[in-house]
Amino acid sequence: MDKITTEKEFEELTDKYVGVALFFSTPACTVCRALKPRVETVMETRFPAIPIVEVDCRESPEFAAQRLVFTTPTILVCLEGKEALRFARRFSLEDFENELQSFYSMFFKE
Repeated sequence: MDKITTEKEFEELTDKYVGVALFFSTPACTVCRALKPRVETVMETRFPAIPIVEVDCRESPEFAAQRLVFTTPTILVCLEGKEALRFARRFSLEDFENELQSFYSMFFKE
């Protein structure tokens, strides 16, 4: 999973892709470390048109605050540059997949 740290990097991604997923974490977050590979696998296999990037909230506190992210893990899915879905702190991977699938089928024809 690639990392981004600035608004400029985020804008470059949203200019290039219709959808972008942001995985907000911190190095001390054990749940983040356990969830990260599972989320990566889901995104690569079920939602390949949406790249996922990591944002370390300790390295980029301003970027996280601009997105109103104050807890980890948080996943934001942005479609056409705007937040479409938010999953924070406690969520199931199944809920994440099901909710993202409804948006994915509207934006991406496979």
